[in-house]
Amino acid sequence: MPQFNISNLMSAQMKPKANFWMRFVDFASFEWFMSPRLPNGGAAVLARTLCISIEFLALTIALWNLIDPERTGCPSWFELRKQLISIAPGIAAATGAIYVALYARFTSQWNYLASLYNQIKESEILMPRNSASRKRMAEWKAGYIEDAKELHLHTKPIIAGIIHFWSQQQGVKEAFITGVPNGEWRWKTLQEDVTLACQVAKARY
Repeated sequence: MPQFNISNLMSAQMKPKANFWMRFVDFASFEWFMSPRLPNGGAAVLARTLCISIEFLALTIALWNLIDPERTGCPSWFELRKQLISIAPGIAAATGAIYVALYARFTSQWNYLASLYNQIKESEILMPRNSASRKRMAEWKAGYIEDAKELHLHTKPIIAGIIHFWSQQQGVKEAFITGVPNGEWRWKTLQEDVTLACQVAKARY
């Protein structure tokens, strides 16, 4: 007879709430805005900053009109212009703060991948040449590829080149497919993105 486990029950109940919250944050922060054609970086940070600022502006205006006790009658363009002038300094400061926060996050993620790449290359030189070491190295490279995908950096030209090269090495594809949920489909879409990014980079340079 299976035993009742309160921790498992609570975990199962919290999963839908956690998924909803994560989706809400992704939507509100415009993280979904990033794509293989618009990877994480300066352009994506600027676009997300503008979108979040407009979102913040609309929410501020809506709340102002909702809770201001002096507001009477129908909305008008005259009142809207007055409100925009009034809150412009605050919106400008918020926009600057949003840009700094998003760019700092991007820089941190980029530095993480750069550091991870250097660790992998260093270990590749120092590790003994045997099947066990090759398997561990393939798993590590597959983890790097998955991290790059999750951070929306896999189509950056320099990272796409690394992924394209490592993907052809023995054991990397197998490690990715077995270690990542829905790995076979994600590997296929990842390779399509990387191939396109490499073609674009080749045409550009």
